[in-house]
Amino acid sequence: MSSLRQFSPSRNEKLQYDKLVKEFEALLTQFNQVCQTVIKKENDISKLPQDQKQATPEIQDEVPQGLKQLGDISDIVQLDRRNQIATIESDMTEIHAMFKEVAEMVGDQGKMLDETDRNMDVTVKETTKAVKELEQGSKYQVSARKKLYCILIMAIVLIL
Repeated sequence: MSSLRQFSPSRNEKLQYDKLVKEFEALLTQFNQVCQTVIKKENDISKLPQDQKQATPEIQDEVPQGLKQLGDISDIVQLDRRNQIATIESDMTEIHAMFKEVAEMVGDQGKMLDETDRNMDVTVKETTKAVKELEQGSKYQVSARKKLYCILIMAIVLIL
């Protein structure tokens, strides 16, 4: 009976598990907030130069040809940067989805562990009851055997 109790997680383990789940959820939330902040800032940064260009078209007409080429290079760099930001954003979205899936799996496994723990507790209780019933049955069997011997002895005495 005591060997069955070994496999049941202790209260300490349950508390530690709950603490880890809460920490994981807090970190996941924090990660999501950081992702959103980074995406927002990157979008703001990528939009800033484009807005400034549109606000000053007359200045661009006065810019010498060499500087216009640098502006074209700058546009290419900005376009490349936007593409990279979009890639990072999609990667972060994928990572976010993965974290959600992991959190869901952890929650499901936690539920399964709780159910297993409950089943182990029920098994221990039922096994304890069964042991008591077997001991009581053994006592009844010994008592019945004694009564049978007494009846046989009386029957033999009456016959004689």
